Amino acid sequence: MVDGRPTAQITTVMTTIYHEDGNVVELQTMTATQLVDIASGVIVKVDETGSSKYTTPIREPTQVTGGTEFTFHAELLPDAPAAPPARP
Repeated sequence: MVDGRPTAQITTVMTTIYHEDGNVVELQTMTATQLVDIASGVIVKVDETGSSKYTTPIREPTQVTGGTEFTFHAELLPDAPAAPPARP
């Protein structure tokens, strides 16, 4: 419950491995947590974190390493009323 309203939490975890040209391996990971207002069906808060890391096997003549990390946060503002989804 948030502010007396029933809510649900949805968490997603993803890992993807890409095999790219030159024996470069990219490992991407991401975790997302969403808070949903059940009455309106609106996502009221989202937090995501993730990373992307590049490596090559030690036997490769050209070594590639590096990566990035990210965070993301979004929240429905209190003065913006949550509208229920349109029904067909």
